[in-house]
Amino acid sequence: MGFYHRQLLEVISTTEADRKEHLGNVYRNKESRDEAVATGRCPRCGGSLILRNGRYDRFYGSSNYPQCNYILS
Repeated sequence: MGFYHRQLLEVISTTEADRKEHLGNVYRNKESRDEAVATGRCPRCGGSLILRNGRYDRFYGSSNYPQCNYILS
């Protein structure tokens, strides 16, 4: 087993409970983000999402730009 393989195993070796807790947090964060976007709010700063014209396409961005640079494609 090589050096990098051992280093990776140290980083990813967690208990089953830690993995379940992590996945639960990921799902809760996704649900929270999706709920905010569905109501037209920026999930980062709480500002309004407004339609903007970009160089290549249109997108929704936070009304608090440049303090918040959240983009919803």
